[in-house]
This record gives sequence, structure tokens and C-alpha cells, in this order.
Amino acid sequence: MIDLEENEEALRLNLDLLEEKRENAIINIEHSKQRMEKYCNRKVRLVSFEPEDHVLMKNELSKVAGTAKMASTWEGPYTIREVNPNDSYVFTDRYDNNVPLPWHASYLNKCYI
Repeated sequence: MIDLEENEEALRLNLDLLEEKRENAIINIEHSKQRMEKYCNRKVRLVSFEPEDHVLMKNELSKVAGTAKMASTWEGPYTIREVNPNDSYVFTDRYDNNVPLPWHASYLNKCYI
């Protein structure tokens, strides 16, 4: 016959072990997230520009017509006129014409002229 008391005790023990396994899984997940964040942040390259810096702009985003396969992926140089707090920049071309929209730093590259 089944002993109800033993069965109840075994169920309680399994519940305690299950809770411990859940806690260990949560700790492992957090540790894994921290390792992945550390790995990804190692590859991040922070870029910032100052006013009057010269930059090149990513060609594919400006929708320049006739860009062929072997064409340059950068256009410019442009001069930074204004720095916005959200890492976007307002700039002018070499003829001092304003570029209509601000561009994020990830689409700009430093130009050494």
C-alpha cells in the first residue's frame, strides 16, 4: 500500500528541490547575461565629433542615385556645425550648404583632410 505520509514528505522535498533549481537557473541566466554584455560592450567603439570636425557620410543612407557595386560607400567631406545631445550631428557640405537632417554618429566617419 501507498504510505500517504511518506508520499507527502517526498512531494515537499521535491518542491524544495525544485525551488532551489529555479534559483540556480535564475543565477545562471543572470551570469550568462553579464558575460554576453561584457563581450558585446568590448566590441563597441564610441565615436564623438566636435564642431568644425570633418566627416564622411555613409553613402547608402543619403539615397544617392547611381551608386554602383564598386562605388565608394562614403561621401563627403562635410563639416560638423552643431552637436545634438543624442549623438546626432548637423553639418554642412564643402560649399557651406546645410544638410537638411541631422545624422547619427554611427553613420559618420572621421575624415582627415
